[in-house]
Amino acid sequence: MEQTSQSGHAAETPEIPCRRQHLPNMEGSVLPAYRTIGGERLVRSLRGSISGGLIVVGLCSSASAEVLVSNLDERWTVPGSIGDINEVVSDPYSGPAGVFRTGTGRHLLTSVTLEHAFWKTLPVSPQFRILLFARAEVAAPESEVEILAELQHPVLDPTPTQFPGFSQRVEYSSLDPVMLEADTTYWLGVYLPPGSPGAALMFVFSTGERGLDGWSISDFSHAGFADENGIVSWSLSSFGASSSMLKFAVNGVAVPEPPLWSLFALGAPWVMLFSRRFRSDRRTLRSPIPVQRSA
Repeated sequence: MEQTSQSGHAAETPEIPCRRQHLPNMEGSVLPAYRTIGGERLVRSLRGSISGGLIVVGLCSSASAEVLVSNLDERWTVPGSIGDINEVVSDPYSGPAGVFRTGTGRHLLTSVTLEHAFWKTLPVSPQFRILLFARAEVAAPESEVEILAELQHPVLDPTPTQFPGFSQRVEYSSLDPVMLEADTTYWLGVYLPPGSPGAALMFVFSTGERGLDGWSISDFSHAGFADENGIVSWSLSSFGASSSMLKFAVNGVAVPEPPLWSLFALGAPWVMLFSRRFRSDRRTLRSPIPVQRSA
Protein backbone atom coordinates (compact mmCIF):
# COMPACT_ATOMS: atom_id res chain seq x y z
CA MET A 1 0.00 0.00 0.00
CA GLU A 2 2.83 2.32 0.80
CA GLN A 3 4.51 4.32 -1.88
CA THR A 4 7.89 5.93 -1.65
CA SER A 5 7.32 9.60 -0.91
CA GLN A 6 8.98 12.03 -3.25
CA SER A 7 11.38 14.43 -1.64
CA GLY A 8 11.45 18.10 -2.38
CA HIS A 9 8.87 20.80 -2.71
CA ALA A 10 6.21 21.35 -5.34
CA ALA A 11 7.41 21.78 -8.90
CA GLU A 12 6.20 25.35 -9.13
CA THR A 13 7.49 27.60 -6.40
CA PRO A 14 5.55 30.72 -5.42
CA GLU A 15 6.89 34.13 -6.32
CA ILE A 16 8.92 35.59 -3.51
CA PRO A 17 6.73 38.26 -1.88
CA CYS A 18 9.32 41.03 -1.82
CA ARG A 19 7.91 44.49 -1.38
CA ARG A 20 8.36 46.66 -4.47
CA GLN A 21 8.37 50.43 -4.22
CA HIS A 22 7.10 52.39 -7.21
CA LEU A 23 9.67 54.97 -8.25
CA PRO A 24 8.38 58.02 -10.14
CA ASN A 25 9.84 59.35 -13.36
CA MET A 26 13.14 61.10 -12.60
CA GLU A 27 12.71 63.75 -15.28
CA GLY A 28 11.33 67.25 -14.87
CA SER A 29 9.51 67.71 -11.59
CA VAL A 30 11.20 65.01 -9.51
CA LEU A 31 13.68 66.13 -6.83
CA PRO A 32 13.40 69.86 -7.67
CA ALA A 33 14.74 70.85 -4.23
CA TYR A 34 18.08 69.19 -4.91
CA ARG A 35 18.70 71.18 -8.09
CA THR A 36 19.40 74.39 -6.17
CA ILE A 37 22.28 72.85 -4.18
CA GLY A 38 23.51 69.85 -6.12
CA GLY A 39 22.76 70.54 -9.75
CA GLU A 40 22.31 67.91 -12.41
CA ARG A 41 25.25 65.83 -11.20
CA LEU A 42 23.52 65.18 -7.87
CA VAL A 43 20.35 64.11 -9.63
CA ARG A 44 22.38 61.70 -11.78
CA SER A 45 24.07 60.35 -8.63
CA LEU A 46 20.70 59.79 -7.00
CA ARG A 47 19.59 57.90 -10.10
CA GLY A 48 22.62 55.64 -9.78
CA SER A 49 22.03 54.99 -6.07
CA ILE A 50 18.39 54.12 -6.68
CA SER A 51 19.45 51.74 -9.42
CA GLY A 52 21.83 50.04 -6.97
CA GLY A 53 18.99 49.58 -4.49
CA LEU A 54 16.76 48.13 -7.16
CA ILE A 55 19.45 45.58 -8.04
CA VAL A 56 19.45 44.35 -4.43
CA VAL A 57 15.64 44.01 -4.52
CA GLY A 58 15.93 42.19 -7.82
CA LEU A 59 18.25 39.59 -6.26
CA CYS A 60 15.48 38.75 -3.81
CA SER A 61 12.65 38.67 -6.32
CA SER A 62 14.48 36.51 -8.85
CA ALA A 63 15.50 33.77 -6.39
CA SER A 64 13.62 30.47 -6.16
CA ALA A 65 12.05 29.23 -2.95
CA GLU A 66 13.56 26.14 -1.38
CA VAL A 67 12.86 23.86 1.57
CA LEU A 68 14.61 25.39 4.57
CA VAL A 69 13.77 22.53 6.96
CA SER A 70 11.25 19.67 6.70
CA ASN A 71 10.24 16.30 8.16
CA LEU A 72 7.46 15.67 5.62
CA ASP A 73 9.46 12.91 3.96
CA GLU A 74 9.86 10.94 7.19
CA ARG A 75 8.02 7.63 6.83
CA TRP A 76 5.61 6.01 9.26
CA THR A 77 7.11 2.65 10.25
CA VAL A 78 4.51 1.13 12.61
CA PRO A 79 3.16 -2.04 10.93
CA GLY A 80 -0.58 -2.32 10.30
CA SER A 81 -1.33 1.40 10.67
CA ILE A 82 -1.50 4.42 8.41
CA GLY A 83 0.20 6.98 10.60
CA ASP A 84 -0.35 9.02 13.72
CA ILE A 85 -3.28 11.42 13.39
CA ASN A 86 -3.98 14.32 15.76
CA GLU A 87 -7.12 16.42 15.70
CA VAL A 88 -7.29 20.21 16.01
CA VAL A 89 -10.30 21.23 18.13
CA SER A 90 -11.85 24.71 18.20
CA ASP A 91 -14.25 24.55 21.22
CA PRO A 92 -12.35 24.83 23.49
CA TYR A 93 -9.26 25.19 21.40
CA SER A 94 -6.50 22.59 21.52
CA GLY A 95 -3.98 21.99 18.79
CA PRO A 96 -0.38 21.09 18.02
CA ALA A 97 2.64 23.26 17.40
CA GLY A 98 5.84 22.67 15.49
CA VAL A 99 9.11 24.17 16.70
CA PHE A 100 12.18 24.74 14.54
CA ARG A 101 15.45 26.64 14.76
CA THR A 102 17.12 28.59 11.96
CA GLY A 103 20.77 28.48 10.94
CA THR A 104 23.01 31.24 9.68
CA GLY A 105 21.79 34.13 7.56
CA ARG A 106 18.40 35.75 7.15
CA HIS A 107 15.67 34.10 5.09
CA LEU A 108 12.37 35.27 3.66
CA LEU A 109 9.55 32.89 4.59
CA THR A 110 7.36 32.06 1.60
CA SER A 111 5.13 29.27 2.96
CA VAL A 112 4.66 26.46 5.47
CA THR A 113 3.44 23.03 4.35
CA LEU A 114 1.41 20.68 6.56
CA GLU A 115 0.12 17.18 5.87
CA HIS A 116 -3.63 16.97 6.46
CA ALA A 117 -5.46 13.73 7.10
CA PHE A 118 -8.81 12.95 5.46
CA TRP A 119 -10.30 12.35 8.88
CA LYS A 120 -12.08 15.66 8.32
CA THR A 121 -12.70 17.23 4.95
CA LEU A 122 -10.77 19.13 2.33
CA PRO A 123 -10.60 21.82 1.19
CA VAL A 124 -9.43 23.16 4.51
CA SER A 125 -11.65 25.48 6.53
CA PRO A 126 -10.87 29.15 5.75
CA GLN A 127 -10.56 29.74 9.50
CA PHE A 128 -7.62 27.34 9.73
CA ARG A 129 -4.34 29.20 10.22
CA ILE A 130 -0.74 28.86 11.37
CA LEU A 131 0.53 31.36 13.93
CA LEU A 132 4.24 32.15 13.71
CA PHE A 133 6.07 33.49 16.75
CA ALA A 134 9.60 33.44 18.16
CA ARG A 135 10.18 32.04 21.65
CA ALA A 136 12.47 29.67 23.51
CA GLU A 137 11.63 26.01 23.02
CA VAL A 138 11.05 25.48 26.75
CA ALA A 139 9.13 28.41 28.21
CA ALA A 140 6.37 29.01 30.75
CA PRO A 141 2.96 28.30 29.16
CA GLU A 142 1.54 31.63 30.33
CA SER A 143 4.39 33.71 28.90
CA GLU A 144 3.23 36.26 26.35
CA VAL A 145 4.03 35.78 22.70
CA GLU A 146 4.06 38.25 19.82
CA ILE A 147 2.46 36.81 16.70
CA LEU A 148 4.80 37.64 13.83
CA ALA A 149 2.52 36.35 11.07
CA GLU A 150 -0.68 34.43 10.39
CA LEU A 151 -0.32 32.00 7.52
CA GLN A 152 -3.57 31.13 5.70
CA HIS A 153 -4.63 30.90 2.02
CA PRO A 154 -4.43 27.09 1.67
CA VAL A 155 -3.14 25.65 -1.61
CA LEU A 156 -3.03 21.89 -2.26
CA ASP A 157 0.49 20.57 -2.80
CA PRO A 158 0.46 17.79 -5.44
CA THR A 159 3.52 16.02 -3.99
CA PRO A 160 2.49 12.39 -3.25
CA THR A 161 2.44 11.34 0.41
CA GLN A 162 3.16 7.97 1.99
CA PHE A 163 -0.59 7.33 2.11
CA PRO A 164 -2.08 8.68 -1.14
CA GLY A 165 -5.83 9.08 -1.02
CA PHE A 166 -5.79 9.47 2.74
CA SER A 167 -3.40 12.36 3.46
CA GLN A 168 -2.74 15.52 1.48
CA ARG A 169 -0.07 18.20 1.74
CA VAL A 170 -1.41 21.75 2.01
CA GLU A 171 0.67 24.91 1.72
CA TYR A 172 -0.04 28.07 3.73
CA SER A 173 1.36 31.54 3.15
CA SER A 174 1.15 35.15 4.34
CA LEU A 175 0.27 38.14 2.18
CA ASP A 176 3.01 40.16 3.88
CA PRO A 177 6.75 39.35 3.73
CA VAL A 178 7.97 37.48 6.81
CA MET A 179 11.67 37.60 7.71
CA LEU A 180 13.28 34.73 9.60
CA GLU A 181 16.33 35.84 11.56
CA ALA A 182 19.46 33.73 12.00
CA ASP A 183 19.92 31.37 14.96
CA THR A 184 16.37 31.89 16.24
CA THR A 185 13.77 29.45 17.58
CA TYR A 186 10.33 29.79 16.00
CA TRP A 187 6.97 28.20 16.80
CA LEU A 188 4.28 27.24 14.29
CA GLY A 189 1.04 27.10 16.27
CA VAL A 190 -1.84 25.43 14.41
CA TYR A 191 -4.97 27.35 15.39
CA LEU A 192 -8.73 27.30 14.83
CA PRO A 193 -10.97 30.11 16.16
CA PRO A 194 -14.05 29.14 18.24
CA GLY A 195 -16.90 27.84 16.12
CA SER A 196 -14.66 26.59 13.31
CA PRO A 197 -14.93 23.07 11.89
CA GLY A 198 -12.19 20.77 13.12
CA ALA A 199 -9.17 19.49 11.24
CA ALA A 200 -6.73 16.58 11.48
CA LEU A 201 -2.99 16.51 10.85
CA MET A 202 -0.39 13.83 10.31
CA PHE A 203 2.39 13.23 12.86
CA VAL A 204 5.56 11.15 12.83
CA PHE A 205 7.82 9.68 15.53
CA SER A 206 11.08 10.18 13.66
CA THR A 207 12.89 13.52 13.86
CA GLY A 208 15.27 12.92 10.95
CA GLU A 209 14.57 16.22 9.23
CA ARG A 210 16.30 17.51 6.10
CA GLY A 211 17.15 21.08 5.20
CA LEU A 212 19.86 23.70 5.22
CA ASP A 213 22.93 23.37 7.40
CA GLY A 214 22.23 24.49 10.95
CA TRP A 215 18.42 24.26 10.62
CA SER A 216 16.63 21.77 12.86
CA ILE A 217 13.21 20.63 14.10
CA SER A 218 12.63 20.08 17.80
CA ASP A 219 12.75 16.53 19.13
CA PHE A 220 9.87 17.32 21.48
CA SER A 221 6.13 17.66 21.03
CA HIS A 222 4.50 21.06 21.61
CA ALA A 223 0.87 22.13 21.80
CA GLY A 224 -1.51 24.98 22.56
CA PHE A 225 -4.58 25.02 24.83
CA ALA A 226 -7.26 27.59 25.61
CA ASP A 227 -8.49 28.16 29.18
CA GLU A 228 -12.06 28.96 30.24
CA ASN A 229 -11.52 32.60 29.21
CA GLY A 230 -10.32 31.66 25.74
CA ILE A 231 -6.69 32.62 26.46
CA VAL A 232 -4.34 30.33 24.51
CA SER A 233 -1.11 29.09 26.11
CA TRP A 234 1.67 27.34 24.21
CA SER A 235 4.01 24.91 25.93
CA LEU A 236 5.99 21.70 25.76
CA SER A 237 3.61 18.75 25.56
CA SER A 238 3.31 16.61 28.68
CA PHE A 239 4.23 13.58 26.57
CA GLY A 240 7.70 15.01 25.90
CA ALA A 241 10.02 13.11 23.61
CA SER A 242 7.94 9.93 23.78
CA SER A 243 5.20 11.42 21.62
CA SER A 244 5.15 12.05 17.89
CA MET A 245 5.88 15.36 16.21
CA LEU A 246 3.88 17.48 13.80
CA LYS A 247 4.85 16.98 10.15
CA PHE A 248 5.67 20.26 8.45
CA ALA A 249 8.04 22.01 6.06
CA VAL A 250 9.30 25.60 6.16
CA ASN A 251 9.90 27.08 2.69
CA GLY A 252 11.73 30.28 1.84
CA VAL A 253 14.64 32.01 0.17
CA ALA A 254 17.93 33.36 1.47
CA VAL A 255 18.22 37.13 1.67
CA PRO A 256 21.61 38.20 0.21
CA GLU A 257 23.65 40.72 2.10
CA PRO A 258 23.88 44.00 0.16
CA PRO A 259 27.25 44.29 -1.61
CA LEU A 260 29.63 47.03 -0.50
CA TRP A 261 29.42 48.84 -3.82
CA SER A 262 25.66 49.25 -3.46
CA LEU A 263 26.04 50.66 0.06
CA PHE A 264 28.61 53.11 -1.29
CA ALA A 265 26.27 54.08 -4.13
CA LEU A 266 23.47 54.78 -1.66
CA GLY A 267 25.67 56.93 0.57
CA ALA A 268 27.80 58.74 -2.00
CA PRO A 269 25.20 61.41 -2.97
CA TRP A 270 24.83 62.49 0.66
CA VAL A 271 28.59 62.70 1.16
CA MET A 272 28.86 64.87 -1.96
CA LEU A 273 25.96 67.03 -0.79
CA PHE A 274 27.46 67.83 2.60
CA SER A 275 30.91 68.27 1.08
CA ARG A 276 29.56 70.93 -1.33
CA ARG A 277 27.73 72.71 1.47
CA PHE A 278 30.85 72.69 3.67
CA ARG A 279 33.02 74.19 0.91
CA SER A 280 30.38 76.84 0.24
CA ASP A 281 30.31 77.82 3.90
CA ARG A 282 34.11 78.07 4.00
CA ARG A 283 34.16 80.38 0.95
CA THR A 284 31.57 82.61 2.60
CA LEU A 285 33.63 82.93 5.79
CA ARG A 286 36.84 83.72 3.90
CA SER A 287 35.30 86.40 1.62
CA PRO A 288 36.65 89.86 2.56
CA ILE A 289 34.12 92.22 4.01
CA PRO A 290 33.77 95.20 1.67
CA VAL A 291 34.87 98.51 3.26
CA GLN A 292 33.33 101.69 1.96
CA ARG A 293 36.03 104.34 1.52
CA SER A 294 35.30 107.98 2.12
CA ALA A 295 35.54 110.30 -0.88
